[in-house]
Amino acid sequence: MKASRRILFIVFFLIGFIIPGSALADDKAIEANIPVEVEYDGYDKEEFEFVIEKLDGSTSYMPENTSISIEDKGSFGPIDFDIPGKYQYLIKQVPTDKPIITYDERVYHLDIYLQYLENGNKSISMVIYGENGEKVPKIKFVNKRKWSPNPVVPDKPDKPDPEEPIPDQPKNKEVNKKTNNSNPKMGVESVGLSIVILLASILALFLLTRKRREI
Repeated sequence: MKASRRILFIVFFLIGFIIPGSALADDKAIEANIPVEVEYDGYDKEEFEFVIEKLDGSTSYMPENTSISIEDKGSFGPIDFDIPGKYQYLIKQVPTDKPIITYDERVYHLDIYLQYLENGNKSISMVIYGENGEKVPKIKFVNKRKWSPNPVVPDKPDKPDPEEPIPDQPKNKEVNKKTNNSNPKMGVESVGLSIVILLASILALFLLTRKRREI
């Protein structure tokens, strides 16, 4: 009897010790963050927006912010999981209207598993799938800037030629022409007048000499 009582005491003691510990382990939530990366080959910094959605209502566990904007790295979360199970999400990018950027349109499928370990504690794991259903190591988007293969450089406007001074040569020539034309004329008139005076003087002298001879 005493041995049976001791065995029962030990059993009840172990049950009382194990059950509270298991209950505490079950009630403890596990926190998880979902990392996201983006790569951009532009020389200017850009922020890109990403969203997370639950797949077909499979989970009620969602981060406080279902949309994030990052330049290179960020994360959704934290998300507190307390009930074991499988939780599925979709993660994608929200493109903008910037024509110079080609946005990565991939949609990632994320499965989060919360399960018990042998010691009664919980463990969380993530499995990421690409668009073709293949497993990938991380959620990463690659955006590209549209570079022109032959950039068109606008032509610089031609500098206006400095206004050339109006040449004086034609005017000088014209003046010289007029001067040259007038000088010969004036010279001819002077010579003719001199000849007339000379002839008149000779005639007068001839008449005067003849008149004297007659006397």
